[in-house]
Amino acid sequence: GKSTAAAELASALSAKGIRTTTVDEPSLHLHRNAGYANGHVEKNTRGLLKATVDRSLHKDGPVVIVDACNGIKGYRYELWCIARQVGARSCVVHCDTPEDDARAWNEARRASSTSAGGEGSGDTAGTAGTKPEEWGGWDAKIFDDLAFRFERPDGKNRWDAPLFTIRPPLKLPVHSAPGSLNDDVVEMHGYRDATREETMERCVAHVSGETEGSALHSRALEPNAATQPSTLLSDTRLRAEIDAGAQDVVEVL
Repeated sequence: GKSTAAAELASALSAKGIRTTTVDEPSLHLHRNAGYANGHVEKNTRGLLKATVDRSLHKDGPVVIVDACNGIKGYRYELWCIARQVGARSCVVHCDTPEDDARAWNEARRASSTSAGGEGSGDTAGTAGTKPEEWGGWDAKIFDDLAFRFERPDGKNRWDAPLFTIRPPLKLPVHSAPGSLNDDVVEMHGYRDATREETMERCVAHVSGETEGSALHSRALEPNAATQPSTLLSDTRLRAEIDAGAQDVVEVL
C-alpha cells in the first residue's frame, strides 16, 4: 500500500543522508475514518494536511512525503502549487493497486482488528513522541466512496509529473511438475514486482536531485512570475514610500 511505499521512500532517502518529513493523518492526530466521514469534515482534514505541507516545505528543507488520500486531481494540483511557490522539486508516486485487492486487504485488516478486540475502525493517532498504533481499516462505506471518487494520476499533467507508478507485487503462478495430473493447478504465492526497486530508485534519484537537467520535469519547479512582486521596496526608503502611498490614498478620498 501507499504507507509502505512512503516508508520505503523515506528510508531510502535517509540512507542518502537526506532529511524527510512524512505528513499523514495519524501524525496530525486525525482519525482516518472520522476525517473522511462526510464532505464537511473531509474538507477540514484536507485543509489541515495542506496547511502542514505548506509550513513544512522549503526549497532547502527536508523532503516532505504526503502519505494521505491524494486521489483527487484538484487536490494534487494544490499540493503541486505549494511546491512550485517555494521552488521545490515535486513528483507523484502512484501505488497502482487493483481495487479488488485493496478492498480485500482492507477487509482483512478490519477482521483482524475485530478479532483482536477492536471495533473495526480503531484508527488511533498516538500521542506526541509515540508511534501511532495500527488502525483497523476503512469503514466499508468510506472505502467505497474514496474508491469511487479516485482520479488516476496522469503523467501528462504537469502536477502529476514526473509520475512513478509502483504496482503491487504480481501474483506469480506456480505450476505442478510437467506431465502431472495437476499441471493446470495454479498456486498464488506471495507478491513480488520485479520493477518495484527500479521505480523506487528512479524516484529517489529525482527527489535527491541526481537527475537534474537530464530529463523533462527533473529540475526544481519555478514560482509563477504572476505571483511574484514586480518591484521590491528598498529598505532605506520603505517608510517614505509607504507614507507617499498612504498620502495618495488620502488625497483620492
